[in-house]
Amino acid sequence: MPAPKHTPAPWNSFNSLGELGVRTFGAGNTIVASKPTGFASDPDSFRVPDVAEAKANFRLIDAAPEMLAALHVASDALAGTLKARGYVPGSSIDGWAPEVQVELRSLVAVRAAISKAWG
Repeated sequence: MPAPKHTPAPWNSFNSLGELGVRTFGAGNTIVASKPTGFASDPDSFRVPDVAEAKANFRLIDAAPEMLAALHVASDALAGTLKARGYVPGSSIDGWAPEVQVELRSLVAVRAAISKAWG
């Protein structure tokens, strides 16, 4: 797994900006991200989530580093399983059993999510 470019975990998010947004902190009180929820040119587009939604957003942000690490594990496991089955990367999946096709589509989705996280 390549070295991460993001601030190392753990992360903790809270609504430190009042109704204006969310701030996420990492180790050593490093600000990982600060995200305003509004300030669009149209005042009607300003939206503040309710408490339950904000807490769910915070939990998702806090879990992001662990989810990225789990995606790397899943990628390695799926690639290993496909290799053990005899699949050669880049070859056609036509004629392979449905579970192999699902594994390959899963690997593609996992790698796309990793790429999106890495930017």
